[in-house]
Amino acid sequence: MPMMNGRIKKYQQGLSLIELMISLVIGLLLTAAVLQTFISSRITYSVQTELAKLQENARFAMTYLRKDFRAAGYIGCKPYAYYEGNVASVLGSDLDGVSNDWFTPYIMTDNTFPTSDSIRVRYTQSANSCRMKDLLSDSDGYYFECKAPHVFQQGDTLVAVDCKHLAVFNMTNENPKFDQTVVRHAASNGNCVTGLGKNSTCDTPALSEAYSGWAEETVVQRLSSYHYTIGTSFGQPVLKRGSLDLIEGVENMQIDLGIDTDDDNNANCFAADPTDCGGTADDVVSVRISLLMVSLEDNIIDARPSNEFSGTAFAGYTPSDRKLRKVVVSTITLRNRLI
Repeated sequence: MPMMNGRIKKYQQGLSLIELMISLVIGLLLTAAVLQTFISSRITYSVQTELAKLQENARFAMTYLRKDFRAAGYIGCKPYAYYEGNVASVLGSDLDGVSNDWFTPYIMTDNTFPTSDSIRVRYTQSANSCRMKDLLSDSDGYYFECKAPHVFQQGDTLVAVDCKHLAVFNMTNENPKFDQTVVRHAASNGNCVTGLGKNSTCDTPALSEAYSGWAEETVVQRLSSYHYTIGTSFGQPVLKRGSLDLIEGVENMQIDLGIDTDDDNNANCFAADPTDCGGTADDVVSVRISLLMVSLEDNIIDARPSNEFSGTAFAGYTPSDRKLRKVVVSTITLRNRLI
């Protein structure tokens, strides 16, 4: 028994230094493997999260752009050209300080990359329109009587159309509770005169000219004009719709016009200037919009691919940061150009 006890005691003296070092190395290797897996998973999660945000921002931006461009040039029942000379405008100044051609579907500013393009889209809103019940007059002049309460507010730029005549004016009466049925256009709040008869203008004012040819099917709609530009907000690039910061993460916007040169209502050439395709502004039937989307967080990718934007409108762009970027392209038909 003593020998047995001695033998047992001998085998229980502990680990040698070599055994301890081997154990530590194995433990470190296991820890490093677990840490590497964690870091890889964290990087993958960050990339996928930022990519999801980037794609959602792109979807949101394109939703608004498609909505506005598909409506561009809409003016009631007919395109502007059909009204010929039966147009009245009593606005004292042009709508946006750029042009008095209020019914041009778009006005684009083409810039050299990396400066972003900008574009203004115009159309009348068919929703919440006023359908005329009667034409009335009093000491302030003529005004529209709608069949139901409307949502227009004082100062809104409105368009009245009856498929034969067209008039542009500012509403002058108040409608704080959205319960009014009248639409007035007195010589105030932007109007130069009260008349809305055929060819009433500020150059040849007719203060009491009657409504020449207006019919019961006349519709009054709000005239919308949205200017899309790229700006910054709190240090982040944003797509702006007028003064509104529409969506963040849009770093650049480039626009090409789709020109129909063979009258088949399909674009067969894309360029910033229609003359580059042998066409004119009247031949533009679509727009191709390229948005450069960028992640809001930096240090997402290890290195920037040198050919990331090859083959797109952003070829040759080499930013120095490590943000995630993606080019989103959409071609939008100008429906009202095809009527």
